[in-house]
Amino acid sequence: MVKSMMNIRVIFAIGALTMVMPVSAEVLTDPTRPPTAMIPASAMAAGTFSGPVLQSVLVSQGRKIAIISGKEVKVNDKYNGARVVRITDTEVVLRNGRQVQVLKLFPDVKKQMVQGEASSATDGRSVKKRGKE
Repeated sequence: MVKSMMNIRVIFAIGALTMVMPVSAEVLTDPTRPPTAMIPASAMAAGTFSGPVLQSVLVSQGRKIAIISGKEVKVNDKYNGARVVRITDTEVVLRNGRQVQVLKLFPDVKKQMVQGEASSATDGRSVKKRGKE
């Protein structure tokens, strides 16, 4: 009887110890953090980025909304003391007094004109311009 009580105490003690042991969980990344591709290369090289980051833009008929560093803004809203002057599909313009800051959705993407045959079709088809014959 004494031996069985001792076994029960040992089992109870082991059970109590396993309950207070720290539970290890999977490390999760922040789902709201912008993808690495959206962080400017200069900021990535420095190891950190500071200042506002344009994360998303929603432009529809009658509505323009941007997400700047997690905060939703519209035209004429204030963001960190600066007024949102313009929202386009690729950038947001902030004005603080005489200082103007342009936040680009893809800051490292450079647009270039392509030389060659004029084509405005998006599926690769060539489009011929009509003119006087």
